[in-house]
Amino acid sequence: MKLSKKQNNQAEYILFRLALFILRLIPLKLSKSFLIALFDLVGYKIGIRRKLAERQLAEIFSDFNSDQKRKIIRNVYRNMALVGIEEYLMSDKKLFEQSRFENKQYVDEALARNKGVLLITGHFGSWEAPCRILPMAGYGLAMITKKQRNRLFDDYTNAIRERQGGTIIDMKDALKGVLKHTKHNDLIGILIDQDAGKRGVLADFLGKPASNWKGTAKIALRFQIPIVPGFVIRNADDSLTFRFEQMIDPAGMDDSSENIMNIIGKMNQTLEDKIRQYPEQWFWVHKRWKGARHFIKN
Repeated sequence: MKLSKKQNNQAEYILFRLALFILRLIPLKLSKSFLIALFDLVGYKIGIRRKLAERQLAEIFSDFNSDQKRKIIRNVYRNMALVGIEEYLMSDKKLFEQSRFENKQYVDEALARNKGVLLITGHFGSWEAPCRILPMAGYGLAMITKKQRNRLFDDYTNAIRERQGGTIIDMKDALKGVLKHTKHNDLIGILIDQDAGKRGVLADFLGKPASNWKGTAKIALRFQIPIVPGFVIRNADDSLTFRFEQMIDPAGMDDSSENIMNIIGKMNQTLEDKIRQYPEQWFWVHKRWKGARHFIKN
């Protein structure tokens, strides 16, 4: 008998919660070893999206040899496992204890304008950690996210993201949410490496044409909201470094097409620099350049 969509979602969720229950019965160190091995098996050895990751990595880092690329891809799956461990198995206290901050002054300088801050990042390092850690560090935070297919899983994940006082903004209602939180001078977290498809604008990312969302740049320019790049870098011992970069300042600029493209270019550059420095920490398994086909004629 074929299950309905609702029944499929319920079955997936029950299996997910059962797996979490079992993993929480054993020491975190053993859970970590098991999940890293599982992601390596399913992702790298069986090959879930491995060919996509290998192709994209080879196109960007054509000078890397096969051993370098293999090591990077395996570490991509390892990082994915660690993101899941930190999100679903690690306590907020332990996650905070293994985190440190660099260049917080860039955030504080931007917040001093009392307009809120667009905190841009990507699927890099431990990209889920800011939802819990930044509120624990004293910052008001709202994260823009896209609803997942399984709403049961989405609701459970969002409850974890919000349990330290952060807020989730639905991507479909992003402008309203951003303006609400800028009034409270909060940080608004935005992942800028999502493919925008035919609704985006064409700009290079890592040297290749990609479809980019223009909303972040447009909002920053129209409402004069400062942008601060921030990335959670995974260190060799799996501790985390929250590293902030200098403000991208929209002051005095209007929201013309030229200025939007200028801001997009600057935002992309900050993420590109981190990917080139730590290629194993970016999410190579997603189709970042797929949307460019809507703009490029063969």
